[in-house]
Parts: sequence; structure tokens; C-alpha cells
Amino acid sequence: MSRDLPTATDLEKLPIRAVVAYTARTARRLSSELRGVIADHAIDGLLSRIDGVCAVYLLTSLDEADIVSAAADVIGAMSQSQAPQDKHVIASSLSRSAMAATMAIEVANDPTRARRCMSYAAKQAEKAVRAVRVLSSEAAMAATDAACHDYAILLNAYGEHDEVIIGNPIDCFNDE
Repeated sequence: MSRDLPTATDLEKLPIRAVVAYTARTARRLSSELRGVIADHAIDGLLSRIDGVCAVYLLTSLDEADIVSAAADVIGAMSQSQAPQDKHVIASSLSRSAMAATMAIEVANDPTRARRCMSYAAKQAEKAVRAVRVLSSEAAMAATDAACHDYAILLNAYGEHDEVIIGNPIDCFNDE
């Protein structure tokens, strides 16, 4: 049975790095829908940059512009394709995941903007994951269940927080 996806308000209770891990997992799942539509290197470049935000210890060592550029590569490649609208929604989802990732870097660089960045990251993550709705009904149900499971794992592992915290590096592909 399919469940409701976490809202931005739910996501804001996680460490910001966990929000990025949540959206990164869905981005990985959805990326299979873009294989053969745009070049794999564009997709993989963006996914590796998002993953990097989850995995690297020192977020200030990352360049937000690299993530934005990789997202622009995916969107640019999609604009050149004749793909159906649902594929464009998925590309937009990957781009939203990238925007959530840049907010984690922004929090590390300027903690005074933590609340605003977290709010934006959570909203982008919520919208990114809601793109699962463009999949066939069976695939959408499976992707929704997987996203809910991801959220439960992250919530269990990292807990709820009232304040914005960055959190420790996360292997966003480890289910334990």
C-alpha cells in the first residue's frame, strides 16, 4: 500500500545532509528514466555531485557552482531532446535535488542563513521526490514506498531536530 510522502515540514526536522541523502536516493531511482534520453555522463556527473554533499566531511570544500553547472547540463540536454513531458519532470526533479544539495553547502559556509537554507532545501527535496508521480502507477507506488522507507531510515538514524544541523557524512545508499 502506498503512503503519503514526507512534507517539507517533516524533512526540516532532519539534519540538512539527511535531506540531501533523501532526495539523492530518489534522484538515483528516477535517473534510470533518463538513460538513453540524455547522455549518461550528464546524469552521472550530477548524481556524483549530489552524493558528494552527503559523503564529504568538510562541506566548505565543495563548490556550489559545480553542482549548479551539472544540473544545468542535465536541463540543457533535456531541452535538446524530444522526450515526453514526464521525462522533463524527472530532469527537473534531479535539478531540485541539486538545489537541495547546494543549500547544505550554503549552511556550512554561512550558518546565519541556516533556517532559510533548510527551508528551501526541504521544499526542493519535497518537490523533487513528488516527481515519482509521473511514473506508471505501479512504479509510482513502488517509488513512493521506497521514498517513505528512506525517510524512516534517516529519521531513525539521525533523529528529529528543532535547530538546523548539518549532520555527519552519510552513505546515502546504505539502508542500515
